[in-house]
Amino acid sequence: MTAHLRPIVPALLLLLLAPTAAPAQPAPDRMRASLEGLGPFAVVVDLEGSVSVTSDEGLDVTALTRQVLDRLVEAGLPAVPPSPAAPEGSAPYLYVHLNTMELEQGLVPFAISVQLFQPARLQRDSNRTVSAITWEHSVVGLVSRDLLPSVGTAVMNLLETFIDDYRAVHR
Repeated sequence: MTAHLRPIVPALLLLLLAPTAAPAQPAPDRMRASLEGLGPFAVVVDLEGSVSVTSDEGLDVTALTRQVLDRLVEAGLPAVPPSPAAPEGSAPYLYVHLNTMELEQGLVPFAISVQLFQPARLQRDSNRTVSAITWEHSVVGLVSRDLLPSVGTAVMNLLETFIDDYRAVHR
């Protein structure tokens, strides 16, 4: 390992082992309960990072979007492709965000977040509807370049958590 990468590795390990709970993150029971009565929702998959990684066949955003939609529909959830005609904040949508970068020596750190946004009214102004995160799970990891397709597997694993929570309140 080259000398300039040595300080990065412990920091990455610490990041991978640290809990990722945020103070504003809803409690698991409340997140699951927010799925009760959920009707059709759009699916948006967003991939960002260095071109060398995002242009890789293993991380094709169109293919990943199709896999996510297909799995949700196969599981019986009312997922639909996003509609450009829907005003922002007017309908629920599942947002799958994948962020990657490439380090030297073929290492690729990544962060994946799956979030359900739903219209919500503000307590201070009940006439104002905003889009709020009501369900969320995320993961960070580090893979070698040759294992880049396993990042797509990690996306699908988080999606299974969403499907399990949805099914738990729709029995």
